[in-house]
Amino acid sequence: MVSTGVQLIAREQGYATLRQAITTMDIYSTREDIKLEERKLSQDLGISRTPIREALNRLEQEGFIRSVPRRGVFVVRKTKKEIIDMIGVWAALESMAARLITQNASDAEIANLRRLFVEFQGAGHEPQLHIDEYSEANIRFHQAIVNLSGNKLLIDTMENLFIHMRSIRR
Repeated sequence: MVSTGVQLIAREQGYATLRQAITTMDIYSTREDIKLEERKLSQDLGISRTPIREALNRLEQEGFIRSVPRRGVFVVRKTKKEIIDMIGVWAALESMAARLITQNASDAEIANLRRLFVEFQGAGHEPQLHIDEYSEANIRFHQAIVNLSGNKLLIDTMENLFIHMRSIRR
């Protein structure tokens, strides 16, 4: 029982570390494939290869990496069409979230959405001069809309999309 708990912790730690590394790297700065080597990841993270393999499987299911038989595991770069498709799904799910907000959220919770952009209001403050901060605030705003929906499946699905969008933004 104890070893199962340790394995679970190692798997979750490996997954979280790999996902963080993949989503914060600038994967579009080069055209060369970004290959992940299971053995090296295991050594670098100090955990056995089984939790690494399980983390890689999960990351593949989430669309962050792809496994190519006899070649290895590679970080996925989204195509322009895939990015446009993601934005379309985002819009559709967010409109559903907005509908749910009208049923579930209080007036005060809805009013709090305005506070997320307070720093960008006023004369002389142009978002294009602070694009990274504005982009992050924009995603936080959209996350807040989804969170106010109160729908766990919708929130989880959108969180995966937000992670991809942040990665693409970098």
